[in-house]
Parts: sequence; structure tokens; C-alpha cells
Amino acid sequence: MSNFNILKVSEKHIKKDVLLIENNDLFYHVFDEKDLPSDITNITLKSQKDVDFVIVLRTKSPLIVYNIAPYTRGKIIFVCENEDVKTSREIHLQEGAEIDLIVPDFSAGNRALNIETKLLGKGAKANWHLSSYSQNNDKKVFKISFSHFADKSFADMHNYGVVLDQSTLIFTGDSTIYEAVKGAETHQTARIIVFDEGSTAQADPILNIYHNDVIAASHAATVGRVNAEHLYYLNSRGLTELEAKQLITKGYLLPIINYIDDEELKEKFIAQLEGVI
Repeated sequence: MSNFNILKVSEKHIKKDVLLIENNDLFYHVFDEKDLPSDITNITLKSQKDVDFVIVLRTKSPLIVYNIAPYTRGKIIFVCENEDVKTSREIHLQEGAEIDLIVPDFSAGNRALNIETKLLGKGAKANWHLSSYSQNNDKKVFKISFSHFADKSFADMHNYGVVLDQSTLIFTGDSTIYEAVKGAETHQTARIIVFDEGSTAQADPILNIYHNDVIAASHAATVGRVNAEHLYYLNSRGLTELEAKQLITKGYLLPIINYIDDEELKEKFIAQLEGVI
């Protein structure tokens, strides 16, 4: 059985127009944005123990800010249901906060997600992992940004995708280290596999470095057709073209599951991925 339960938002969570989620409510709970009071756009996550928390993204407020309190650590999993999702989110990391942000996007629907992680406190660290596929006529557009405002901040972005049929998948990665920031480090990796001629795939890495005192900054992006030799090899082993596509897609996107501990949640995402094509 899954450890995760639906978080029921109540008046006890609201303090001065901010939704405060802390301590035990951040372990094995699912927070659905559709349950967020309409006048609340700022959510603070605060915990002394490692966070393990799921957020269901919805087309709701134009902008919702998730504020990660100082020295809060753990992982946050963002998910979308089988529906169109268009929204902007900011994630603010305060001093010493360390968060893995995980997005296994294996459901159907259009996406227009603009998610910016602002590293506001000294030593803040963010690791971003997105795996997504698009098929049929879906259009999925992700703009993922890191903004370094604090010394010794660290961010690492990984975006992986598979494009099928007449669909569209676009990754834009934008990393900025500002003028006064010393000792920061930022990285990006984007990879997209294209199966069909009618599909559209694009990966745009952007680095803006305004200070010379940088530990490291890098980006890498690859968009390409699936290797014909790989398909031929799988066909020669008795797999149909459809089965070969399913196997390659699963092998390419499945590694994100390794960042999820809960077995039932893993099975859910694996089942979604196996339903591709």
C-alpha cells in the first residue's frame, strides 16, 4: 500500500494569506492545487525532517509561489493529470534549503508550464528531473528556469523527452547567475528522441552568467531521430515496430522512477509509461 494520503487543507494551515504546510504534513502527502483557496498564491513548506511530498499541478492561479523554508530538505514530485495544464510556478529556496524537484509527466494533454526556481539563500541547492512524452496531437511546452541570487547556490537540470505522431515537445532551460553572486554552480542537460517525421521537438539551453566567480556552468542539448539500427536490432529479435518503440520509450524515460521511493507511486508512473503508443 502507498504511504501517501491526500492533504486536506484547513484554516489551521492559513496564516496571514500564506498557506503553511509543515512537519508531518510534508511526509507522504499529496497536495492538489484544485483544493487551494482562491485568495492564496503563496505556500510555504517547512520541515525539520526530509520532505517527501507530491503536488498535483492545475490550471488555477496565474502564479503560485512555493517557498522552501531555510534548511528544509527532501523531494517534491510534481504531477499532471490527463488534462491540459497551463500555469506558472515559482519555487523559492531559502538559505541551506536542498530540494530534488521531480516531474514524471506520463499523462496525456497539452502542457504550457513555466517553472522558475529562485535560489535566494546562501548554499541553496536544487536538482531538477523532468521526463515527458508527447503523442497524438499533444503540444507540451516546458520553460524551466534557475535564477541564482545567493552565494554558493547550486542547481542541476535534467530534461528528457520522447516525441511521437504529430505531437510537439519543447524544452527551454534558462539558468542565470546574477552580478553579485559568488561561488555559484549551474548545469543543464536536455535530450529528446524523435520517432515520427510529423512531430516537432526542440531543446533550447540558455546560460546567463554575470559574475566571474563561478564554480562551474554548463549546458548540453540533443534532439534526434531514434537510431535506426536499434529499431532494426529489436525487429530482428521478434519485436514489432510498435513494441520496439514502446521498449525504447520506456528505457529512455523510466530512470526518473529511481528518484521515487514509494512503491505504489512507482507502479502508477510505470503503468502510465507502459500505456504510451
